[in-house]
Amino acid sequence: MSISVRGTQEILFEIDKNITFVKNASLNIVEDFLSKKHRRIRNLITQAKIMEDEKEYDPCLNYLKILKLKQTIKNIISEIDRYSMEAVKYKESMTKLKCYIAKIGEPFITPDTNIYRIVVCRNDGTKLRIPKDKSWTTVKCPKCGYKFVADSTNNFNIIEQKRNRAKKRNQS
Repeated sequence: MSISVRGTQEILFEIDKNITFVKNASLNIVEDFLSKKHRRIRNLITQAKIMEDEKEYDPCLNYLKILKLKQTIKNIISEIDRYSMEAVKYKESMTKLKCYIAKIGEPFITPDTNIYRIVVCRNDGTKLRIPKDKSWTTVKCPKCGYKFVADSTNNFNIIEQKRNRAKKRNQS
């Protein structure tokens, strides 16, 4: 059975519409969440370090500074707790999406075993390799110095690795 050029174009257009929907309904939202929260956490850490580094030699003023620092740290912890609860919701949703895509199979890429996982620094976008099956590893970006926690036991970044390998093979 032969499908016309127009019919093929319509099918491709429908695929494109679905890609746009998936991006707008999930991926872009999650990327935006990650970017904003990593940036805010980095700013909170910087703010706390600046307050900690301020020197005060007058004991009374030092006491007031410590009270202010204590309140700031309490606020930071509260904010991080809110981010953590929000992050759990995003993680659960993305895990469901990942599992659904993995169940579909062909033509989607299925993960394979590899010795490294690729994680992306949310501060500057640097791609970093970390050993497979290292749960909750602290990673420091060599370019910007941002420290973050990464879990290489999930296979979420494998899809990107497979696509990159497929592109390299096709270019050869």
